[in-house]
Amino acid sequence: MDKFFSLLRFVPILGLFVKEAIEGPDSTKINFLLNVVMVWLLCIYAFGYPAIIAPLLIVAPGMILILVGITFQPTSAEK
Repeated sequence: MDKFFSLLRFVPILGLFVKEAIEGPDSTKINFLLNVVMVWLLCIYAFGYPAIIAPLLIVAPGMILILVGITFQPTSAEK
C-alpha cells in the first residue's frame, strides 16, 4: 500500500493532497477523506447511477478474495 501512495505523490495535483494527508496532522487527514466523499457525491449528482455502481464493482473482486482467504482452510495430508 505504501507503493501505491508513493506513486500517487507523482500525480501533479493529487500528489500534493496525498502527501499532506499522509504527513500532515490529523485534521488534514479528515479533510482529505471528506473531500474524497464530496467528490464522489458530486460525481453521483453529475453522472447518476454509474457513479454509485462503479466503485462498488471495483471493490467487489477484492472483497471476494478477502472472503476466500478467510474461509480457506488448507487440509493437511493425514498419514
